[in-house]
Amino acid sequence: MKIEDKETKIYTQWYEISGSRFIEYYLELVKKMGDYLDSEEQKKIAKKLKRNLVSLEQEGLATLEDERLNILQSIKDSYSTNQWEAVVTFAESLINFFDIRSYWSDWQNVCELGLKAARKLKDYNKENQNLINLGLAYLNQGKWTSAIEYYKQSKNLSCDIKDYEAESIALINLGNVYRMQGDLGKAEKMFQKSLKISQNVRDLSEQASIFRGLGAIYVEQGLWEQANQMYKNSMKGFRKSKNRYEEAQTLHDWANLCRQWNSPRKAIKKYYKSLSIFQKIESKYGQALVLRGLGNVYLSQKKFNKAIKIYQNSLKIIRVLKDSYIEGHILNNLGGAYLEQNQHEKAIEIFKDSLRIKKELGDKNGEAKTFNNLGEIYRRQCKWSESIQMYKKSICIKKEIGDTHGEGVTLSNICLCYQTQNQKNKAIASGQRALMKLRKDSSSYKQLKIWLDQNT
Repeated sequence: MKIEDKETKIYTQWYEISGSRFIEYYLELVKKMGDYLDSEEQKKIAKKLKRNLVSLEQEGLATLEDERLNILQSIKDSYSTNQWEAVVTFAESLINFFDIRSYWSDWQNVCELGLKAARKLKDYNKENQNLINLGLAYLNQGKWTSAIEYYKQSKNLSCDIKDYEAESIALINLGNVYRMQGDLGKAEKMFQKSLKISQNVRDLSEQASIFRGLGAIYVEQGLWEQANQMYKNSMKGFRKSKNRYEEAQTLHDWANLCRQWNSPRKAIKKYYKSLSIFQKIESKYGQALVLRGLGNVYLSQKKFNKAIKIYQNSLKIIRVLKDSYIEGHILNNLGGAYLEQNQHEKAIEIFKDSLRIKKELGDKNGEAKTFNNLGEIYRRQCKWSESIQMYKKSICIKKEIGDTHGEGVTLSNICLCYQTQNQKNKAIASGQRALMKLRKDSSSYKQLKIWLDQNT
């Protein structure tokens, strides 16, 4: 053997060993830190190490953030060397980190590799989990068509392997997307199908999730009593299954119902109950969401300064967690509060900050809402061309993501814009277009129809 060949062989062996150790090190690190971010594993580790949940979460986030680029490289190396088990483990261990940090691109890329690896292994359960996680990544960005595509693949796979629990979860996920799209009939159908399956397998926690989803649909339809009953059913299920986080989340959603049902006292009471649970289980994320809800109540009561203070407190928590997705939504709420105070320039500044975040994240749904909010400010300032321009940008995005009802809402705003200018014909034309898009069971449809009947 030539000396050069021998040296090459030694170098190759060294490279393979060092590469293998590189992957092993980061795989163990990701598994450990992933457990620090998992709500169930957190509790066990905190008890064993005598540490609090917040410190574990902070350590997990900080460590994964510092090593993020090395971790992503180790995943690529695992895939290129056919280490399928490692790729799958990386993918499932990093979901909470990507979710909290809103790293959508990383989430998609890693789960795509995880999906391919699971298929190489012919591990249908892992394949299904990656399909669900990919659907969630797209859902969080408001990319509903892509989310539906992955959730349908998950449903079909679950049916093929006769995994009824997974099929039920896929139906719940589809129901949530259809609800966000405004297709409430299709959403309810998905939830009802899922409910039948979960009742057969007697999964209380899953049934509670379905009841909560149905509650959200009935809220959208203005069916307050039915929604109220669904949230009661959901609460019973989560309490029986002793799922404190989901119990607090349901209280939060129930409080949202009370707020929209013009029962601010009941809403505030439920928000504080939810906040108490989130504080006990040390969920900073949950606390931030509840504070945002409380801000919305005080905003509806025209207690603007109180609402602004609470939104700012919520924003502080979310910025510590570095959750840009929720930060963008809270900024929209805060901008709305300044808008109601007629602090237009301050509101515009905050909405533009929110828009920047949503564009960076690829949050199409949030982007459309923010353009709509900017349109409203310019309308109030009588800047008609700027207002119409913002509304049209909002409509373009809503068309792209399939939010037909949302298109109708923004067309209604354009109708109002023309009404304010006394351009009756243009207002009627916009109103008629809006009526074709709006859900017939929505308050927006009913109010607009009354106006059109009176003016045509």
